[in-house]
Amino acid sequence: MNNKDELLRSYQEVFDDYLKKDNITKFDLQNSLKIFEKESVKKGKPIPKDLEVVGLISGISFPYDFVENIIKVQSEISNILGKTLHYMVKPNNLAVEYCVLKWPDQKYEENCEKEVIAKLKNMKIKKFKLFVYGFQFHKDGCMLLQAISEELQINRIRKFLRDNIDSLPEKQSNWSHIPLGRFLGPFNKEDKKLIDQKIKNFNQNFKPFYTEINTIYLVHEHKWYMENIEKIFTKYLL
Repeated sequence: MNNKDELLRSYQEVFDDYLKKDNITKFDLQNSLKIFEKESVKKGKPIPKDLEVVGLISGISFPYDFVENIIKVQSEISNILGKTLHYMVKPNNLAVEYCVLKWPDQKYEENCEKEVIAKLKNMKIKKFKLFVYGFQFHKDGCMLLQAISEELQINRIRKFLRDNIDSLPEKQSNWSHIPLGRFLGPFNKEDKKLIDQKIKNFNQNFKPFYTEINTIYLVHEHKWYMENIEKIFTKYLL
């Protein structure tokens, strides 16, 4: 992504894929359902699975006023979803991702961790703002905030690391979004039409907000959605 408008268009394209669907089925939600304990979903209280991920992030947690704004968005989404089963990321676990060093289905390369830490130690990164412009649903159940960093700093840091560390996984995000959670129940045609209208209305009246990013963490995530993490390295920004 080369600029803010291009990134916003990319967010909207995936959001549109969700909006174009007449309904959401359990088949659509497979990728979301498989990251939660099966029994917890049956009981209506989804618990993320123990999955090993290593990543570079900011947040966990964000400043209080920023988190309060996100909680308000999550609360509004919960109201929109009503009785539809869903999971919301806990306030202290909210984060934005730069890159992933290990996905759950991959073997961890310790050399990758060492290279990332070495690069970060030598990088002079100034504090920057992270702006939130709206939220969106995806057809697989993802719910997220459309966030963009000042001067696309997150994207630039990601690009630098990808260009200079061959051991980084090929699969990486092109965004700077903040995951909010997952909806885990299907929508029939009538319900989806109503939910989508409420989503559109909320986004049309969405007031952007921001925070300052002053720290980057390399973390080992033992449970999805940051419910159990170990901080490996901390980079304080200038």
